[in-house]
Amino acid sequence: MAFSPDGNLLATGQWGVNVWEWRSRKKVAAIETDFITSASPAGLAFSPDGRWLALDRGKGRVGVWDTTTRQEITNIQAHFWTIATLLFLPDGRHLVSVGDNLKVWDVPTWSLARTLTNHARGVVAAAISPDGRTLASGGYDQCIKLWDTTTWQEKVTLKGHRHTVWSLAFSPDGRTLASGGMDESIKLWDVNMAPAPLTAVELPTDLDKGNGLLRRLVITPDGRWLTTVFTNNSFSFWDTTTLRESPRYLSPVSDTYTVAIAPGGDKLAIGAGERVVKLWDRATQQAIASFDCPSNSIYMLQFSPDGTRLALETWEDHLLRVFDVTNRTQSAVFRHESRAAMTMSFSRDNAHLALGYYSPALAERWDLSGPGPRRVAVMRGHRMAVVGLVLTDNENRLATCSNDGSIRFWNTTDGRELEPGLKGYFEPFMSLAISPDGKRLAAGTGDGSIRMWDFETRREVLKLKGHKESVVALAFNPESNVLISASADSLRVWRATPSSARQSADSK
Repeated sequence: MAFSPDGNLLATGQWGVNVWEWRSRKKVAAIETDFITSASPAGLAFSPDGRWLALDRGKGRVGVWDTTTRQEITNIQAHFWTIATLLFLPDGRHLVSVGDNLKVWDVPTWSLARTLTNHARGVVAAAISPDGRTLASGGYDQCIKLWDTTTWQEKVTLKGHRHTVWSLAFSPDGRTLASGGMDESIKLWDVNMAPAPLTAVELPTDLDKGNGLLRRLVITPDGRWLTTVFTNNSFSFWDTTTLRESPRYLSPVSDTYTVAIAPGGDKLAIGAGERVVKLWDRATQQAIASFDCPSNSIYMLQFSPDGTRLALETWEDHLLRVFDVTNRTQSAVFRHESRAAMTMSFSRDNAHLALGYYSPALAERWDLSGPGPRRVAVMRGHRMAVVGLVLTDNENRLATCSNDGSIRFWNTTDGRELEPGLKGYFEPFMSLAISPDGKRLAAGTGDGSIRMWDFETRREVLKLKGHKESVVALAFNPESNVLISASADSLRVWRATPSSARQSADSK
């Protein structure tokens, strides 16, 4: 049942819909529906100005009753069969019907404005925030989705229920969303802390999007700086706290293929097909050092966490060289059996280097602390290229992601795979990051989304959407509360709230 905003009309449903004048207690309308039982209509909603009554007519149809003329003015086939609920936005300009999907209707033309189909299965619950800016929906796929009612784009997916999300409600201040599920749990979500982008900026269209995008769009490990390379062989830096781009600088090499940005963002290593890597200094805006390389196919570069070492991968001879940045000398060189390293990660103490490869799709850990490099472990299991990896707090543990849609965890002392892994995803993974506090794991995908898991339980808690192209770079800030992501189309900064703050209640 539903009261009109002025409290004068009451709509009730059983074998149809009855409308009563509350003060006189008189029935003013009896509207027939297509319900074949005495079941009440699932949706009854008055518009904010009281002009319209939207009602579930049964069999997926939505009727609209004019409270002034006291006549039904439209009857819409909105959904395939049942309607879960009907909601007017606070400004009265749209009606949302909930069933096999979400449909948005213009008021007062009652034409279909948008169909929202992101739920994997039917939708059974919805709620609109008091300010009308956010629509929450939940359903059989055990997910809650938050939608921006200005653009009708999905802002975030909240995960935590283990069965159908059956009911949703916002608090009066709009800061908390309560959800009830058939898993017999009630969860409270801090909506203001949900990781919708804090800020975002589109990247220039002349970004170099060649095969080397993974090596031309690079974020520092602390997430503070992004480097972009352009088609005219120039490059720039982006401050992710302000989303401001530096001036563009001409590369000191003729054909920039790969770059690596040092921690702190003060130096850039630039590699090309010239058998040399240039070390470029932001303060002087000049190349201050060169590292000679016998191979003319410099493929990938990576700084150590303290910036004192630079790893250099060459395609032609399958050699990996490690240089001492301070004295400009080569400190290690070794040959690997795979074809092209796709990703590298130093340990925090700079003594070990983990690598992920294109073909065969495997990962290795090398010990660089002795007189010569020593391969400690080989990790096999991915079916396609290993494109992201990160050593965890316990640096004998490694997480890897692959184009095969899986994330695997390894003991790097002996190469054993650790369970449970994260497998069976349809989209290829492109990048990987673990928050410094060790609580969250984030992965960028080929479809432009970002998935986030609770690292300890391996439960997926969020799916972030906003990028239009593959997310090839990810990093958490040192405080672990912000996630920075980059793709060929945009740079985005997300609030990455600990799950304990978002999901503040879970009771049965």
